[in-house]
Amino acid sequence: MGESEHWTGQQLDTTVTKGESEQGAYIISYNKDSWDNVQSFKISINNGQIIRQETGLASASIQFSIMRTEGSKASDEEDQTVEIEWTDVEGGKYEESMLLDAK
Repeated sequence: MGESEHWTGQQLDTTVTKGESEQGAYIISYNKDSWDNVQSFKISINNGQIIRQETGLASASIQFSIMRTEGSKASDEEDQTVEIEWTDVEGGKYEESMLLDAK
């Protein structure tokens, strides 16, 4: 779990098999009532290991899967840095980061 002024993040049910494959999910949620005011966003986890970029929010929460079959893992039971850049419908640009604490 982690939180910034406008966003909350969590990683769910991550399973690493033989140190090579990984399955799980991230949920990043906008903490303000006016989530429909977000025109576009870009989420970067662990210095770009995972990037999600879209126009608009369909709901206040963004859920995306982690599926890796080889190579570096997205999670390694360490704290993870999440950087979020977004633009509102009036063209304002914002940027926040949070740390997802390892359990």
